Amino acid sequence: MDTVLGILGATALRVGGALVEDWGPPRQRAVLGLLAYRVGRWVPVEQLLDWVWAARPPDDPQSTLEGYAAKIRTHLKGVAAPATISGRRGRFRLDVDPDLVDFHRFRRLADTAAVQARAGDPAAEDTARQALALWRGDLLDDLTTPFADGARATHGQPARLTARRALVDSLLARGAHQDALSTLLELQEDEGPHDVEFAERRITALRGLGRQREATTYYLGMRKHYLDEGDPDSAEQVRAHHDSGLPTATGGTPVPHHPVPRGLPVDSPDFTGRADLLAELDVAAGLADGDPLRGVLVLDGMPGVGKSALAAHWGHRAQSRFNGGSLHVDLDGWDDGGVRPRAAVVDELLLALGRQVDGRGSPQEREVLLRQALADRHTLVVLDGVRDREQVKDLIKVLADCLVLITTRQRITSLTAWSGARRVHVPPLSPAESAELAARRFRARPPGRLAEDLLAACGGLPLVVNLAVEHVVAFGAGALSADPARLLDLGGEGFSVASITGHTHRLLGGAPRRAFGLLGLHPGADFGAEVAASCTGLPLGQAEACLSVLVDAHLLQPGRAPGRYRFHGLLREFARRRAGEEDGAARSAAVTRVVDHYLQSAATADELLDPGTPKAPRLAPVPGAVRAALPDAAAAARWLRDERANVIAVLRLAADTGDHARAWRLAHAVGTHYDLHGCYQDSLVAHRVAIGSARADGHREAESSSSHDLGVMLLRHGELEQAREHLDRGRRFAEEHGPPHALLAGLLHLGLHELRRGRPAAAVPLLERCLALGADDASRAGHTDLAWVCAHFGEVRVQLGQPVEAEVLLHQGRYHAEMGAAPAALAACLHGLARVHRVKGDLSAAESLATTALAGALSAPHRPLVIAIRAELAQLHEQRGALATAQEQARQAVADAENAPLARADALRVLGRVMHKQGKHEDARAAWTPALAAYVQLGDEVKAAVVRAQLDMLPHDITLPLARSGDHSGQIVDNPPRRPS
Repeated sequence: MDTVLGILGATALRVGGALVEDWGPPRQRAVLGLLAYRVGRWVPVEQLLDWVWAARPPDDPQSTLEGYAAKIRTHLKGVAAPATISGRRGRFRLDVDPDLVDFHRFRRLADTAAVQARAGDPAAEDTARQALALWRGDLLDDLTTPFADGARATHGQPARLTARRALVDSLLARGAHQDALSTLLELQEDEGPHDVEFAERRITALRGLGRQREATTYYLGMRKHYLDEGDPDSAEQVRAHHDSGLPTATGGTPVPHHPVPRGLPVDSPDFTGRADLLAELDVAAGLADGDPLRGVLVLDGMPGVGKSALAAHWGHRAQSRFNGGSLHVDLDGWDDGGVRPRAAVVDELLLALGRQVDGRGSPQEREVLLRQALADRHTLVVLDGVRDREQVKDLIKVLADCLVLITTRQRITSLTAWSGARRVHVPPLSPAESAELAARRFRARPPGRLAEDLLAACGGLPLVVNLAVEHVVAFGAGALSADPARLLDLGGEGFSVASITGHTHRLLGGAPRRAFGLLGLHPGADFGAEVAASCTGLPLGQAEACLSVLVDAHLLQPGRAPGRYRFHGLLREFARRRAGEEDGAARSAAVTRVVDHYLQSAATADELLDPGTPKAPRLAPVPGAVRAALPDAAAAARWLRDERANVIAVLRLAADTGDHARAWRLAHAVGTHYDLHGCYQDSLVAHRVAIGSARADGHREAESSSSHDLGVMLLRHGELEQAREHLDRGRRFAEEHGPPHALLAGLLHLGLHELRRGRPAAAVPLLERCLALGADDASRAGHTDLAWVCAHFGEVRVQLGQPVEAEVLLHQGRYHAEMGAAPAALAACLHGLARVHRVKGDLSAAESLATTALAGALSAPHRPLVIAIRAELAQLHEQRGALATAQEQARQAVADAENAPLARADALRVLGRVMHKQGKHEDARAAWTPALAAYVQLGDEVKAAVVRAQLDMLPHDITLPLARSGDHSGQIVDNPPRRPS
């Protein structure tokens, strides 16, 4: 079947039998091109940005790429084979048969042609021509970024060179010397005239045509060029080929006739996955381009990740390409007894080559003997278990004529810099590869499987997966849990992850060794250098040095962002054990420093982002705790976003360890920010921890304030009964003890509570009292408080049918928001004015105000307000008849309200109405049904009744929820609200 998707040249789709290049805009073609290049693999949004946009990414990458994916899917429907694009959690994937993508078919054909040519198979010529017929132009021609340039250099042009070389060899083999010469001249023009292998082939072709004098003249010129350029090896190679007089394609030196060693360990029959790494090794070793290179390859990775198995498996696949065979030595670099002497390694290699080692001669003489034995052959030598550069630097010199493959638990940067070694990092297996390995291990055994949680706890380490399977086979599925502490010890002394990691840990220096254990006390998923400094009590520079050592030893992994670090799950447990070797006071001090790092950083972020709001008095910083560098509000917002999971984990840690004074202050600093950004569950945790810790700390004002904050959050999300309880608790304390701004906040939100219950008239006296309380406060915070009062009072007046009074209040609120420099409050007032103008029928002014309000809410940022304003804009466009625009705004409001049940239900209600007006009854039903379910669950029968009536208008009957139920199962259609325990 013809290819249906082309990326050799401009990205093209086969439509109607022809490849069409102008099927879409350049960016869409570039996105599809990268997905086709990575076919069948998830491509993160960050990688798409790097490859397609480079320095100027879109403002909203996720939405932009989702839009592109939707449009590309439409185009893919026109191709003659199944091709789908999937997207989830910030990544995308193209699924199509790789052989239907021209580049992947080209590489397969090129590699096949190369193998056929080496074997003398006449089919090589036809295979090579099939490959070259696919070449329309450079790989990923629609992408102009450095990453695409790298792909062209490492995969595109090398694949083309492989096919062209195979074509030349097949032409020479069948005696088509003139065709071979013509192809060679094109190759030398494209790739450069001085490649020694091309020179050999050209000499062969000229001889085959009977042009001996021309062949000799060409040889002399090339030999002089190599000598002039300081390349005696190439000069000798071309001389040997010319002098041999043999019309061969390769002109290599004869393969020795003595026995070829095959010294690799047995290849595991259960070896699984690693296709990317095997291909990377092929490229690094030069196998993709022809004969293997000489030099050094380094496989590094954490203990138990399968480096030795990968080296053996790749070696068995590649060893036919090494005329000198293969050798393997275990250097025992991580043995506590010390490294093996170099002389012992040399003797072992000599014995493997069949040479006598009788103890006579010095170690230097035996090294010379080894080098001589390897000089006329190309041998693969695997040095397994290397500790550091010092262990192998002299040995590598002896093995200069070989390809040396090193496995190590250490990222030996000095070795790669010194020897030019190519490094291949071995990560853990993917979940799918782990499952496949377990399934293979269970073959020919009693039927069995590893539970999903147990398999996940193995962390992608083949060693642990294998040991877990053996344990289940021996003792039954119920004998092993997903407890990391149990998995860490599987295999016993000398074989378990704990045992082999212990060797690495013991070889660390004092500071990194201690830092490793203390970092295990950090409760979050990843961390930066400031956290490491706080955890260890070291100055920042020394902490960074320790992190570097731990990463090099693969005891820590680089995080998902630069400057971040994380533990593998099993190594985190191992680190916690090492922390247990510290005395109790040292562990307690480390935890306190970590908590204080987050407290001081969060308090600084809160002051930068919300400077007008009164804050809790700060505690004195703990010596040794290093606060995050937050120079401005943008950095503060990033910190709160990136550290959210860690903050919640540290909050729980502080409460659990009795550090209540820091726990409630940390919760106060972050709770409202998380709620305003749509992080409902995290905000709920923060407020609940704050209440409990403030109570335990004996701080009644903080407990009252925390209760009020929780009430505000519950009110915002429609949990009216629980909200009232917490708001009343906060208001009672403020009535008795003040301060005035706390009472104002309590009354304001009690007024909002009445409004949300559909009783706007009951809210009026509460909000009038708020205006009186704030009248004499001319501070920035006072103006901000009054701005919010006016914004919500305006909403009340609108609901009471008093637009004139509402407009006066909202203009007053606008003034106070500007005086208080409160962008969110200003956006709320503008939003209220937009509603007033919409009610009055002035839709143009309403749209202008709502658009300005949306910009302000987005920049604040204030997620609940953004959702409400988008819903308002949707209603405005609906009234103006611009239903497509209304639909877009409503859908965006629904998406923004993913974690806000009440706001999402309101947005779905608007979206359903817009869909209904367009005659899209099923889309209206799909919006109104989850909205109704949410209103029923939240107990809002007024809105539920409205939605029921709207659903009744639709053509077909459906089953609707009739009453609120405590049973959540089966009733909530989409995103049910989560009720606090």
